Amino acid sequence: MTAEKVASHIQKEMERTLRVLCAEHGARFNGVRVDFTDDKVTGRFAVALDVESGMDIEEVEPEGYKAMARRLGIPTETWGMVFTDFGTEYRVTGLTPRWRKYPVDVVRSTDGKPFKFTAAIIVAAAAGEGK
Repeated sequence: MTAEKVASHIQKEMERTLRVLCAEHGARFNGVRVDFTDDKVTGRFAVALDVESGMDIEEVEPEGYKAMARRLGIPTETWGMVFTDFGTEYRVTGLTPRWRKYPVDVVRSTDGKPFKFTAAIIVAAAAGEGK
């Protein structure tokens, strides 16, 4: 089996599994992306959490979020924080430290579309200094 076929199979399995998990927990599945080389398959997925559905945001906090937030100078209580930037509401969903300029993962509250923000914007929003 070629690496491309293996990656395609893994992507389909991830999509199916994530759709089931999202349905069980009241979340919205936004997609999965799989990249591959001859000897490695990597995947990323996006899930929008609906806090209003009764899901406890603390239950799904990624392991290590607080440690990563401290390293980036972001308040540790920002996981799940809802804030407004230029009149649009967003929710913090994670951190990707390897993206140095935009390490904060957020989703737009209206439609769950993912975005990347700077740490400075999140620090300001946590301090109540949002735009």
